[in-house]
Amino acid sequence: MKQRILISVILAMTLLLSGCIINEPGISNITNYPIKNWGIDSIHFSYNWISLTDVDFIDSKTGYILGSNGYLLKTTDSIQSWKISNIDSTGVMTSSMSFINASTGYIYGTWNILNGDFYGILFKTIDGGNHWTKQIYPTAYHLLSMKFFDETHGIALNWTNSGSYIVTTDNGGISWETSAVELDPSVNHLFYLGAICYANGKNQTILKSVDRGKTWSIIKTPPSSMNSIDGFYFLNENLGFLNLREKKYKTSNGGNNWIEISQSFPGFRTPYSPNEDFHFCSSAEGIMIRDSIAYTGGDFPSFIGSTVYTTTDGGNKWIKSDFLKHFWFGSIDFVTNDFAYCISNNYIYKLQKK
Repeated sequence: MKQRILISVILAMTLLLSGCIINEPGISNITNYPIKNWGIDSIHFSYNWISLTDVDFIDSKTGYILGSNGYLLKTTDSIQSWKISNIDSTGVMTSSMSFINASTGYIYGTWNILNGDFYGILFKTIDGGNHWTKQIYPTAYHLLSMKFFDETHGIALNWTNSGSYIVTTDNGGISWETSAVELDPSVNHLFYLGAICYANGKNQTILKSVDRGKTWSIIKTPPSSMNSIDGFYFLNENLGFLNLREKKYKTSNGGNNWIEISQSFPGFRTPYSPNEDFHFCSSAEGIMIRDSIAYTGGDFPSFIGSTVYTTTDGGNKWIKSDFLKHFWFGSIDFVTNDFAYCISNNYIYKLQKK
């Protein structure tokens, strides 16, 4: 039930934003929206009907977009064109995707048969999505933030009615083992730094694993009245940022010590693919993208636009760009440290560090 509620909320927000971004700027007037130290370009996108659930770009040329009903888009020419396919015709609901390289990848979904039972399905391709094999589970996992490190080892978040659990596989997804590590009850995604995995732990801690989820170390954070973490971000194992809502912090030694800093925006949540709206491309240069929704009349809030903050001094000072009215970046996937694809309703934007 918990996952169904989240999916309903996500779909509702998607429909809300879809209805509001009717004046989204295109490539002809994108230069009217400058972002300090960043360049932006756009190309028209005609596939918003697939209800995007995950994005995975192997490099700037090759990438995949997954829809909620098993639709898969693939580009091999830097988003100039897309090939569309349906990985399954049985009404499977797909939630997470992980490609090891341009040819080998995994997609997870659940299948609801007529009697109301749910089954889990792990799809695998070794030819870039042309053909798929199935691993069917007798009961449904609810896998989010899935990542395969190779064809054997993988990790994901299993989000169930009783709470969130980390699961790992050492046999290519034939079976999954539940980790004993305790997560914050509100966790619905994991944060990856290459092969390193981070998660929100209980009692305002950050969990870190360097062995593909088998063992976990605890990173303590400064005391707070919240007793939970709004967001954290690591550029590397040493440099990280922490949002405790009323206070913001920075670490230069992997969380052994946290130094309070000031930020000109309310805060950030832990980024997760494909929504990395808080990102650092170096120890000095970072970007924060914040969408604004407000009541402007009527029964429902309206999408106003996006505001962008940039820093060139490691997050000590942030510069706010002009308010981008009716401009929505959408799902943001950083392909490299200084280049991202931002998949919106009608356009895909290329965000490039100058």
